[in-house]
Amino acid sequence: MPTLSDHTDLASLQLFEAVAVLGLLALAFVCPRLGAAGFAKIEGIMARMASKRNLCLVLCGVMSFLGTAAVSHWVYRPHPKVHDEFSYLGFSTK
Repeated sequence: MPTLSDHTDLASLQLFEAVAVLGLLALAFVCPRLGAAGFAKIEGIMARMASKRNLCLVLCGVMSFLGTAAVSHWVYRPHPKVHDEFSYLGFSTK
């Protein structure tokens, strides 16, 4: 059950996110070419990779699997509430 402290934690997180976004927007307006060299290098790597169709297909599948696996650690998984007597059938020797 949510408590008052959960709501204040959420409010402080939202405030932090808003301040971070505004700070990054201000930095982008003050120094627009700050990350240009790094982005140019990444763009070159992606352009070379885009010319290899099979590599792109494999990487798309791998990244989808890894993204799903990473998110599954934070998603709520329900725990069983009722004991299952039929689970013993799976351990039978016949």
